[in-house]
Amino acid sequence: MLMGFDPIVFDYLTSASLVAGAALFMAAGVILMRQATGIGAMQMQAWIALISFPILFVFSYAFEDDHLSQLLTLNLRHVAALLFTVVATTIVAHGSWYYLLQKYPVSVLTPYGLLAPLFGVGFGLVLFDEPVTWRFIVGGAVTLAGVFIINLRSAEKLKKNAQVSADA
Repeated sequence: MLMGFDPIVFDYLTSASLVAGAALFMAAGVILMRQATGIGAMQMQAWIALISFPILFVFSYAFEDDHLSQLLTLNLRHVAALLFTVVATTIVAHGSWYYLLQKYPVSVLTPYGLLAPLFGVGFGLVLFDEPVTWRFIVGGAVTLAGVFIINLRSAEKLKKNAQVSADA
């Protein structure tokens, strides 16, 4: 919130609500992914694609115009963006994330998810010459402090569990 909040967000409450809803569904998805057993990460990706494709197709048809001319005017930049989204984001990043969710407790993985805003802002600074603001510095410090605290608590819990197992 500190890093990305801008008072102008109140002019776009619909968008802010959609982002909050997406975060809620992502959290629910993480919990469901963790509980899924007997399904590999790539199988999970395939099922998600199979289920989401018809829904996204209908939304695209309903809310976007001139589909054919958009397909015919694709340039290399558009194709590269699509390939990056499909390969790097969907297959590699999400596939790896689902694999890790099935292998490790969510509490162990959450700190790494919390680093995403820092990377996003960092790439904005490097690639788009965004200015370094006090919100970036304070938000980054708060995020890193949270990651540190969660990691300490997870390490303590693992130590206690290991000690109980050794005593038994």
